[in-house]
Amino acid sequence: HLPADTVRPQQGPFISGLASIIPQLTEDSAHIALDALHATLRVDQEITASLEPVISEIAIGVWQKYPGDVLLTSIVIDIVEDMAGNPRASEAFAQRALPVIGSAMSQSSDGSTVASGIDLLAGLIKGGPMPLPQGYTDTVFPVLMQVLSASSDSEVLQSGQACLKYFVQKDAERIARWHDQNGVSGLELVIRFMSVLLDPAVSESAALFVGDLATKVVMKCSAFLSGDVLAELVRVATGRLATARTSSFTSSLLPLYAHLVAHHPSEVVGLLDSMAFDGRSGLQIVLDAWFRNFLDIQGYYSRK
Repeated sequence: HLPADTVRPQQGPFISGLASIIPQLTEDSAHIALDALHATLRVDQEITASLEPVISEIAIGVWQKYPGDVLLTSIVIDIVEDMAGNPRASEAFAQRALPVIGSAMSQSSDGSTVASGIDLLAGLIKGGPMPLPQGYTDTVFPVLMQVLSASSDSEVLQSGQACLKYFVQKDAERIARWHDQNGVSGLELVIRFMSVLLDPAVSESAALFVGDLATKVVMKCSAFLSGDVLAELVRVATGRLATARTSSFTSSLLPLYAHLVAHHPSEVVGLLDSMAFDGRSGLQIVLDAWFRNFLDIQGYYSRK
């Protein structure tokens, strides 16, 4: 890597030069130039911010042209995260990116394009500040939930779980306090979405990240989890745990119970003890799954 002081004087011309050639490149070669563009963004955030319109046009334009290209999309997501994390450029970049992302999510009939749009939104949220700017929960969150509630595409559902995890991580309180026109809170909508994924009729691959999402909800929304909302989360998670077929899926749900018990010990144990699934109490199901699968829990933080 060259020192930043060496690259800084050439950063602006370098970005402008790449921006002029990337639209002319084929799908097979565009990723090389796009990767080079991404490498320059962190040299000097002020220079990057001054060229935000150019960077936005190129990154979003490449994605619109090749939304199904996994490699190109992954580089664009990296660029989105960096631009969202640049305090001098994040607001302007989001204003350009969100309409395009929202259109792809709500208007495209292609599941891969919808999932790709959700992945870009996840990058924008992941790279952004905490809490998120005011408009995200009020305008973007409802669109995302509407798309996810209407989809049965496993790729869309997987992308939605990951995106919601970052949403909850960054803006949990606003989501919990937001309500739709029917008075349903954002937290209830998220739990309803998780309930659909945790239905035994849904494949384990489609619900691959629901354990991470549920765990994040408990960690960030603990103060809003009580009564019927808490009981519903415990019920659907335990019912799915009772029918889980693979160790990888079972172990992905186990950290949820660790956080549930840490935040609501007496309520959760009482709920588990009062539930029954095929002749076994919820508490028995959780303990049996824990002892059989705890060694398969993935990730240092989750295992700790």
